[in-house]
Amino acid sequence: MNETKEKDMVQEEQIPYIKRNIDGAEYTVMIHFHSESKETAKDKVKRLLLKDALNGNFPE
Repeated sequence: MNETKEKDMVQEEQIPYIKRNIDGAEYTVMIHFHSESKETAKDKVKRLLLKDALNGNFPE
């Protein structure tokens, strides 16, 4: 029973997100990075874009 009380007392972390409306449909994308990550969001995007460019993973 103590475990339940402790859980209730812990404040839930707010999860950042981005909302976009595209052609009348609303899309919500949750943003999650590991708290101990040494890579910044900018570094991650650059790495993912480079990987896609090198592999030719672009929609036609």
